[in-house]
Amino acid sequence: MLELDEMKNYSKRNFLKTISSFGVFLVGANLPIWASNNLAYAASSFTSYNLQEKDENDLMLLEGFKSRVVAITGKRPLRKYNYRPSRKSNYKWHRAPDGGAVFSTRSGGWIYVSNSEVFENNRGGVGALVFDKNSNIVNAYSICSKTTGNCAGGPTPWNTWLTCEEITEGFVWECDPLGKKKPIKYKSLGMFTHEAVAIDPKTFNVYMTEDQEKGGFYRFIPKKKSKNKANYKKGILQVANIKDDKVEWINVPEPQANPKIKKGKETKHIPVLMKRGKNSKIKYTIFNRGEGAWYHEGKIFFATTGDNSIWAYDISGEKLVKFYKGDGALAKPDSITVSKKGLILAADDSGDMEIVAISQKTKKTFSLLRIVGHKGSEITGPAFNPSGKRLYFNSQRGKKNQRGITYEVTGPFEKYA
Repeated sequence: MLELDEMKNYSKRNFLKTISSFGVFLVGANLPIWASNNLAYAASSFTSYNLQEKDENDLMLLEGFKSRVVAITGKRPLRKYNYRPSRKSNYKWHRAPDGGAVFSTRSGGWIYVSNSEVFENNRGGVGALVFDKNSNIVNAYSICSKTTGNCAGGPTPWNTWLTCEEITEGFVWECDPLGKKKPIKYKSLGMFTHEAVAIDPKTFNVYMTEDQEKGGFYRFIPKKKSKNKANYKKGILQVANIKDDKVEWINVPEPQANPKIKKGKETKHIPVLMKRGKNSKIKYTIFNRGEGAWYHEGKIFFATTGDNSIWAYDISGEKLVKFYKGDGALAKPDSITVSKKGLILAADDSGDMEIVAISQKTKKTFSLLRIVGHKGSEITGPAFNPSGKRLYFNSQRGKKNQRGITYEVTGPFEKYA
């Protein structure tokens, strides 16, 4: 039973979870709304799979899952966890670990790359953890440095990482997960508060979100591409305008429009790209704080934290629907990823420190895991390894010491797809 003081802080989201465990359905409750083609219908209320008691790593997991810590900000991963590196590395895991992805290696292992969302000028970047086929960490290093506010990003079909700077003068950089090639800065993808990218593997077109209240949803069409990859140095940047669920793509006149406008002695800062210069004359659809994005089976899924939604853009049909809307099981979807079988994972930015799963098949929404005792932090960078049996993510600021923690969770994820 909740005491009065506890009730004051008991969120509507947690209330929905509580009643769902008793099989109670509230008529008129603000439940999530699902959309399929042109048909919208109410989803079932929150599905309660019991999370186990927290483990030694502060995680509450479903039965059959287990966790381990693989990196901590300021620590050398190889020394901290006494793994057997193939070569020595003095790399210290970066501050504020954020967006991430996993890439296969020729030896049967994989690499987890992780952004560093540090907003001090040129103090951001991207780090990498290398795992062998037995999941041992064998190397750690930087693949990008001297950037600012690296938030999310997205993998390319040719196994590179696009990292996004979440600042007004932000750009997208292409990085080599192996750390052998220098990062490439793409001005053509626009200068704005970049959050995440997702790439259509058939056309190599780039879809991008903008973390602003009046932000846009963008597409970039590369001028040069081969069968295996594209060059993003030149191309056409477009912004979405929605009419009856149909997307109209409009060219952006000034992809690098100056955000600073001088008015007398004062300088006005305009954060949203479509509010600057010639762009301000273009009609576009506003997306309230665009967040994580991911490609899966012909669709681009992306989240908007400002209105608690997950969207699905059908590339071939050029239609956009609100796939998920609600503040019950998932209050503020942020970083997202999708498993091979279509299980959507979204980090909840409401303060509950949970990763919430949404099954496209069963329409069930449930808490996959929860981090306990990390007040003031947030979950970032969820990404599966090639087998789909291991999930990587971060507690960006950790506990009181503000050290970010990177986790690995193993278990039967596809059982819930």
